Amino acid sequence: MSKTITLETVFYADLELIFDFNQKLRGNKIKIKILPYIDLIDEEYIVQMINHFAFLKKEKNLKLLSFLGVCFNIYALSFEVLYCVLMALEINIFDIFAILLLVSWIYNICITFFIGFESEKHYIWKLSELYLILTILSPLFMLLGNFLISASYYQIEISLYSILSYFGFFSLSTCGFIVNYYMLISIQGNKDLKYKKSTTKSYSKKRSFTCKTFLILGFLYSLSVIDGSSNYAAGVLASAAQVSLGLFFAFIAFLLFLIKTKPDKIRLIFYSSIGIFTIITCLLPLFAINSSIIQANIDFENAFGSDWDEKIESAQPFFLDSPYSISKYLLGESPKKCEIMKDILYYEGDGVKLYFDAFIPPSSNLPGNNSVLISIHGGGWSLADKGFTNKIQNNKYFAAQGYVVFDIQYGLKNSMPFGMITPENVKGDFTIDDMVRHVGIFTKYLANYSLDYNANLDSVFITGGSSGGQLACAVAFAYHHPSYSSLFSQALTIKGIIPLYPANGIATSILDISGSEDLVQPELLVNQSSPPCLVIHGSSDGIVNPSISLTLKNKYLHYNNTKIVRILLPFAGHVLDYYFTGVYNQACLYYMERFLYLFR
Repeated sequence: MSKTITLETVFYADLELIFDFNQKLRGNKIKIKILPYIDLIDEEYIVQMINHFAFLKKEKNLKLLSFLGVCFNIYALSFEVLYCVLMALEINIFDIFAILLLVSWIYNICITFFIGFESEKHYIWKLSELYLILTILSPLFMLLGNFLISASYYQIEISLYSILSYFGFFSLSTCGFIVNYYMLISIQGNKDLKYKKSTTKSYSKKRSFTCKTFLILGFLYSLSVIDGSSNYAAGVLASAAQVSLGLFFAFIAFLLFLIKTKPDKIRLIFYSSIGIFTIITCLLPLFAINSSIIQANIDFENAFGSDWDEKIESAQPFFLDSPYSISKYLLGESPKKCEIMKDILYYEGDGVKLYFDAFIPPSSNLPGNNSVLISIHGGGWSLADKGFTNKIQNNKYFAAQGYVVFDIQYGLKNSMPFGMITPENVKGDFTIDDMVRHVGIFTKYLANYSLDYNANLDSVFITGGSSGGQLACAVAFAYHHPSYSSLFSQALTIKGIIPLYPANGIATSILDISGSEDLVQPELLVNQSSPPCLVIHGSSDGIVNPSISLTLKNKYLHYNNTKIVRILLPFAGHVLDYYFTGVYNQACLYYMERFLYLFR
């Protein structure tokens, strides 16, 4: 017995009606068991059955996706609570848990975009919109909170700024759980759940313009990350690479918001292309850092001996386990405990008053053995200050390892039209020679008052970033030079130097700040007895070109002085170490702590 019905394909076998109805079911086959009196079934009824079973199949898939979303976010919230507890106890957590957390956030984005935004239920649509907005804001809150924590002296400030970090950390998973939960319970097994295929909520032109603007900025950022060393502006933008994971989520949200405005085909292709390019670029620092780590380990072995890692074995419990941890990137790390002595005057004259902060180890018998670490802030010799702009959390970190850290002021060239972050007490018409002299005055002060800080003057290190790195080089290389040795106390023994992206030679050539040639270009003072050096630079630094640190390394090697390692961090711009748990500063801390211990 047979009957023909006008569909794509219909045939009977053992009272089973099999429909291959590709257009409605998108390639899925549905089996429908029916009664023998087939002649009573008309075409309209069969179409209704197809639609009903298609709906049930979609409902089943939606339930599964929403249920998985609920499970993902329960896991994410559990991990976040566990992470906060373990961080407070200073216990490390495996990165696999953080990776699963990131997967859950990406899953939430997919759910909200492909399902939540298509719902005719207003509250689900609004929750989906809220989630994408939080995808932009939550990383910003985490990054801002973590940065302010790293730049704070006192616990009360740290507790206040932690609110920002915790809000950003928990908000995505909390909102993701709510979105998936309400989508799950709204599926009732009937046609009350409706999804639109061709319509969407309208967005204002203002929102469309905002998304386009940020996507274009993201594209410029991507170009800067790839080749930031080519010019100054690109070098500035490339500095954001240290927080690229947060930018990754923000640019995804901007792109999806723009797609929902339904631009014309050409604009859609254009903005989608630059958006995808930007999103991929944001992941480059995370994947490329491994190549630098491998090369850095090889360079450490060549410069400091094949057994260098064995020499630090006893101090390993105090060190970072790895050069990079995604877990620490997300919620940061609690500042280490140490004693802080703030705003101590060490020099008054030349129209300035110069102060320093001291970070004292919390106990004895630490790896640093009370060695001295003098930190010189950057700022183009005319901006910035100790403290807030000179990585307070880094200073606490090394103090907790047993180093007496001194964060010092020095006289600056009063040449900038703005200087809100620069105190008046350091401004003047100072040259590079004056700045080196001021650091020398501090060494004499330290020689006289070292007992007040229990500082070990037989083991002194100098570090700084940018202009601070240049001054660190100038002081270290000039320390025993006949022309400059009188500027410094010879009671101190310089054991090593750590210049970060040092701005050697730039003061006079670009900023018109005068100084003796061999102090402006301190590599001219390098010789076979220059102290061991660890120099770190970003490959996309357009402010201080990476070739400058390469010149410094080659100068060492020219004098057969092999005690130098240059670490070139891929896609990193200037001030690559300002976000404490950023991809680059973690690597900096990892190798700095090992270098310090080797030569303390």
